[in-house]
Amino acid sequence: MKTLIISALCALALCSVPYGAEARPAQSDTLDRYVIDGVDVTGFDGSQLVGKTIQSYDVTVSKSGRTVCRTHSITTLPSLSDLRGKFSGMSLSLDALKKLEDIDFEEIKKMGAGDMEKLKEQIDGLKDELEIYKNISADVMHRPLIIVDGTETESIPDPQDIASVIVTRPGSKAALEYGDKARNGVLEINTKKNAPLDSARPVVILDGKEVSSDVMNTLDPKKIQSVTVFKNAEDVKKYTDDPNRGVIVIKTKGK
Repeated sequence: MKTLIISALCALALCSVPYGAEARPAQSDTLDRYVIDGVDVTGFDGSQLVGKTIQSYDVTVSKSGRTVCRTHSITTLPSLSDLRGKFSGMSLSLDALKKLEDIDFEEIKKMGAGDMEKLKEQIDGLKDELEIYKNISADVMHRPLIIVDGTETESIPDPQDIASVIVTRPGSKAALEYGDKARNGVLEINTKKNAPLDSARPVVILDGKEVSSDVMNTLDPKKIQSVTVFKNAEDVKKYTDDPNRGVIVIKTKGK
């Protein structure tokens, strides 16, 4: 099943409710706890999710005396800018390897205390770069198949040039169509220069009526009761003839 990556505007709306589920009405004795990617977040106001992609949103409820405790467990996917930085960072680490090769150990024997200290600092810096390289290498081994505007590629475009992104999970029917090269999933990217305007925007249904996606700018997250995201073609076609757009259904409190 394909997952539509929602823009920062949509992420702000998603922040207040469980992903694809209705939230329980808050009570005066309700305590909400937010955990994002395993880290407790204090003062949660939605800004912590801006620019992020929500992979899962679960709510567990427990009661202690008169207090109802709701734990919001949110998992996000790595941002496109994070991935792009990791891929481009490999060249820096390869430079670090070259610097280590260029060190003349015969010259080290002739160095004084001051020069030895400088060399130590240089080597420590290179060790840090090599550690980064090791982590990047492991990450790249598990990266998904990247397709930009219908063409397989090794790099991700600048996030500012991206119109839409669809993530296909490993092992899904859609991923299997690409064969073994998609064993870690597929990242399908459409750039702004190649995507029609409508396909770059999801259909937004607010309290039963289709509205412009710009309305997301004016919504108060505190007034949102539930947000449901439809991604598969069967659900999407109930709202639009374009199966690539995706649908966001929002219900506000009191409606």
